[in-house]
Amino acid sequence: MVFEYILKKNGIDPNTDLEIDQSISFGLTAAAFTNDDSDYTVEFEPYATSLEQEGAGYVVASLGTDSGYVPYTAYCAKKSYLEQNPDIIQKFTNAIQMARNKRMQFSVR
Repeated sequence: MVFEYILKKNGIDPNTDLEIDQSISFGLTAAAFTNDDSDYTVEFEPYATSLEQEGAGYVVASLGTDSGYVPYTAYCAKKSYLEQNPDIIQKFTNAIQMARNKRMQFSVR
């Protein structure tokens, strides 16, 4: 979605100007890129750097830089559900925060 947003932001129509294969499993995109005739791939680290180290491709842009702030995950609830289930919402919010804190700890190492 971020890639398509950046394409549109730069005047490229992802539906008509290029072909995006979204049938590849998320964790297998780097392998698929090296095993077929794709021209590009969108990768998270460390896969992007691995492709460069293997000589299989080059990092040419950062989607994070080009997109600006984009929330990765969001959840939504109706106002009535929030009002009727404040404990569930609080527990879910606490779990998300705990996961974020653990992720930040891993990033610091």
